[in-house]
Amino acid sequence: MNVISRVFRSKGVIRLLSIPALIIVVIFFVLPCIVLIMDSFGWPEWTLEGYVKDLVDPTIATVMLRTFGISVGVTVVALIISFPYAYLMTQVTARTRIIMIAIVLIPFWTSLLARTFAWMVIFQANGPLQNILGFFGIQTEPLLGTSTGVLISMVQVLLPFMILPLYSSLSGIDPNYLRASSALGANGVQTFFKVYAPLALGGVAAGTLLVFILSLGFYITPRIIGSPQQAMIGQIIAMRVDRFLDFGGAGVLSMLLVIAFLIVMALFGCILLATRLFRTSWK
Repeated sequence: MNVISRVFRSKGVIRLLSIPALIIVVIFFVLPCIVLIMDSFGWPEWTLEGYVKDLVDPTIATVMLRTFGISVGVTVVALIISFPYAYLMTQVTARTRIIMIAIVLIPFWTSLLARTFAWMVIFQANGPLQNILGFFGIQTEPLLGTSTGVLISMVQVLLPFMILPLYSSLSGIDPNYLRASSALGANGVQTFFKVYAPLALGGVAAGTLLVFILSLGFYITPRIIGSPQQAMIGQIIAMRVDRFLDFGGAGVLSMLLVIAFLIVMALFGCILLATRLFRTSWK
């Protein structure tokens, strides 16, 4: 057994075993992305006409801003909901923690399409949501076909991707740090912001980035819950491919989305760096 273990731990065997997965990734992901990028530049003519056209198009700018706005809203709401839940998971007994983890994982056992159609039923006119609010004398418009409805349904779908990284990070925080902070005279608020929050920052960043990235490219939920007037960029890309067979135009929008995302992530990284430098100098 020791010989077999050493063989499988050797770098050469590990690299050899990774070849099939690497081939699959290259054939079914890398090559299609390269072709899409080439089409976005009008291959074989190699022109920037598609990029210039979409950059000056006010409709595309509006859709892009809406997409980023909804994605930021989904990320913030998911973080606000997930942090207390993840913290509670670190404080309860093992049996209760298993139940809470099961509740988080239940959405993974249900079809995304089925969950989205369930939200459509809830948000429709004279649906359960309107009837419940009407019972308490609250009159509201149906959320089906609105950005608010899209945001709520996306938050529900993406909550596990925020809760699990947060729980992984929070569960690794040593309680002795918090006790030491209290013993040194810090109150609960000071302990949270000076000790607990910095230690949880890794999980917050991981969950935030994961949910934000997934939100940018979401298609099924905005397509069913939203409306053409409130379309996100994923719907525009799909429409260019499905209706117009405009793979070059779809590639242009995809590349613009990637570039915009990289810019946002660079700003996010600068903010985190500035926060750490400020905290260090403040100390």
